[in-house]
Amino acid sequence: MEKTYVHGGSVVKELGFPSDLELFFRCINFFVADEYRDHGFILVLDNLYRRYVPLTKIPELREEFDIIETIFKIKKSEEIDWSSFPNGDIEKTELDPRSETLYTLFERFFIGFNVAINNGFSFYKKYNKDKPIFISKGIFSASFVIGRDRDSDKIIKEKYDNLTGHPLWW
Repeated sequence: MEKTYVHGGSVVKELGFPSDLELFFRCINFFVADEYRDHGFILVLDNLYRRYVPLTKIPELREEFDIIETIFKIKKSEEIDWSSFPNGDIEKTELDPRSETLYTLFERFFIGFNVAINNGFSFYKKYNKDKPIFISKGIFSASFVIGRDRDSDKIIKEKYDNLTGHPLWW
């Protein structure tokens, strides 16, 4: 099974199996977004999940991740009925169900996203190019991320902008 990766700036960081990443986003939806309905968490639950996050939205993305991380650090894994969260092929997981909290369960995702966000921001400061943060399946890079401004890249970006339903990495 192919793994998922997060891209930011010049960094590509492995996240893990798509089913594990899907569970991460489902937990955000269930334990965070439902509790903070007025916030919405659009950048994480829609833009990052399904599309990409432009560098201009990094401060808001960091804010959303800070809230998610805080909640995940206090939510005990043992309190969760994991049978209500199908995880695809349970034999193909890198998650440790004995993790104490949701944060420790999904720590590698928080680390991966943080590395991508920091590198994306550094890349922008150094080269003045806005390379968005996005998730892929396999080591793939949408050409619009490279920072070129060609018509074909605009078409690819428009396709990402119009995605609905499951993301390309799922």
